Amino acid sequence: MINYDLWIKEIMMGKIMNCFGSRVHFVGIQGSYRRGEATEQSDIDLVFILDSLGMEDLAEYRAIVQSMPHAEKACGFVSGRAELLAWPKLDLFQFYHDTQPLYGSLDELLPFITRRDIRQSVSVQAANLYHAACHSYLLQRCTKGT
Repeated sequence: MINYDLWIKEIMMGKIMNCFGSRVHFVGIQGSYRRGEATEQSDIDLVFILDSLGMEDLAEYRAIVQSMPHAEKACGFVSGRAELLAWPKLDLFQFYHDTQPLYGSLDELLPFITRRDIRQSVSVQAANLYHAACHSYLLQRCTKGT
């Protein structure tokens, strides 16, 4: 299994910070590595927010990720700060609570998230869970004895 601590330290403290420096607004982790449930098949869901994001930044970030060992495991969310602040608020509720900060903070999102946004987020996530459960039940491959 990937040595996550070494991998994230190298990519965050080494390559990302060396390349983008003070432009890095936030780096965080989501998914199974954040929850401590990672397996050999798990992706590394990195959240990377710059002060602003352009095509050159995407190309630089892509080169960094491709240079990493186990690059095929890297995925996640990349954004500029302004784009994140303009994101649908019902998504920001889930995003905020599902992301463990490694560098910086997402606390600036909290004043934008209202009770209505939280209710919408919970409703949308419940609907998605319902859909996934039905879909999985109906379309899973049948195994002997089930």
